[in-house]
Amino acid sequence: MQVVSFNRYSGFFRRLFASIVDWFIIGFLYGIASIPLHISLFAADDVHFYPIMGFGLFTLLYYVLLESSSWQATIGKMALNMKVVDENFARISPLKALVRFLASWLSRFILCLGYIWVIFDSKKQGWHDKIAGTYVINVD
Repeated sequence: MQVVSFNRYSGFFRRLFASIVDWFIIGFLYGIASIPLHISLFAADDVHFYPIMGFGLFTLLYYVLLESSSWQATIGKMALNMKVVDENFARISPLKALVRFLASWLSRFILCLGYIWVIFDSKKQGWHDKIAGTYVINVD
């Protein structure tokens, strides 16, 4: 069991700011990485579906690989000194990160209530955190 020192669970607004940073980074990186795809699709007749699929896959890989890495955080979370941990405050597995990512769609589905739940939960867990058995903590 890895012991992580932390002050408290990360709250709604800190997590929101980290998400905003992440979405800017994802958009920028995907924009650069997809230039060859977009250039090749201009010559094709069907240009609608592939960029969306690529963006979804890119986003999934961004969250799953970074949150299950030794950094335990996306770039936005790292910028705000946060980590994603399991119930033992240890690094999460790629499978747990995948479950967390997929469950985040449930958190967004109904007016983002799964994210807003963080405000009211004693351990600041959103629905996706509860489903995956994860916590987002502040690390100083």
